Amino acid sequence: MAILHDLSHRTAIEDALARSARLDAIGQITGGINHDFSNLLTVIIGNLELLNTRVKNSDDRAMVTDALEAAELGADLTARLNAFARKSPTQTDPVDVNAACSAALSLIRRTFDPKLIFTVQLGQNLPAIMADSTQLQSALINIALNARDVMPDGGQLTLRSDMIAIDDSYIAQELDVAEGTYVRVTLSDTGRGMGPDTQQRVFEPFFTTKPIGQGTGLGLSMVYGFVRQYGGHVTIYSEIGRGTTVGLYFPVIDSVSAGKIGPKQTTLSRKPRNQTVLVVEDDPDLRRLSVARVSELGYNVREADCGDAAAEILRTDPGIDAVFTDIVMPGDLDGLALARHIVATYPHIRILLTSGYAEDMLGEQQQNHGHRLLSKPYRQLDLDHALDALF
Repeated sequence: MAILHDLSHRTAIEDALARSARLDAIGQITGGINHDFSNLLTVIIGNLELLNTRVKNSDDRAMVTDALEAAELGADLTARLNAFARKSPTQTDPVDVNAACSAALSLIRRTFDPKLIFTVQLGQNLPAIMADSTQLQSALINIALNARDVMPDGGQLTLRSDMIAIDDSYIAQELDVAEGTYVRVTLSDTGRGMGPDTQQRVFEPFFTTKPIGQGTGLGLSMVYGFVRQYGGHVTIYSEIGRGTTVGLYFPVIDSVSAGKIGPKQTTLSRKPRNQTVLVVEDDPDLRRLSVARVSELGYNVREADCGDAAAEILRTDPGIDAVFTDIVMPGDLDGLALARHIVATYPHIRILLTSGYAEDMLGEQQQNHGHRLLSKPYRQLDLDHALDALF
């Protein structure tokens, strides 16, 4: 008697679990490092912006501008890592997938080698998805750049979009993906392909198979974080010598829930204001900078070095109109606990939260109370927009 067991299904589930656990662990480490790094960049960018308004000499101003641009490159790197960790702020606009694909393809065709053959198969009447059109185009360009690099002598790049229903049989192969209807965008190349070991690590930050100096290893990790941020899913299938296909899955939305975000102002408001803002920050350098930045915008400012000190100020000073607080602080009251205290005791006071972590740290309860979040590092214009919206 022979008893045979097909272990393929079990092996696929174990591989999916291991991959998900590894990427989640890397995401948590990345998010923690970025919190501290974002604090440093916030101090650097904020002081440079304030200094730039005071410098009159053109040569000195040029040096300040160069330093500010370098700091913004650091902020861009932080944003990419946060995207992988699924902790970067999201723009929730309804997006026409085919329009985004066409825009990305237009740029790709203008800049890629003419030896590459492009094939486009866009589905008709696809529903909208909730995402950021610019990030989607950037993700497609990142994938296309990888495809180009593995086809130095030319090849075929195929872009497809369609609608697909994910059911139990699919979920059994992949974790962290819900049943439902998705819009799928796939990019396929005819390059050299990759083996199983590379496929297991391809979405990890800083992992790259390119020579030193020719790749950062952040392209696909940014794609992974961006898609997962919007409740989507990423797959990769590859065979050595036959090419690679990357699939992006986005849950569809109904037209009722699709809301548009209005245009923002593009200049700073420096007129005097009547509101008083309490700045709560445990880092002394960052607190001093935050006080200066809020004062620069015309608000009256008070400051506290922790949540407990802020609660005492609120108890004794009835003139506080808003609290601008960091989320991660020592003491009995961190930023979220302070926000809950304010909602329960002083419901008229508005709350603006800030952190190097981001929106997924806010529970549903805080979001329902209308708390706003300003992610570090932020520009002076971002702070101006946030406080304007607060009032």
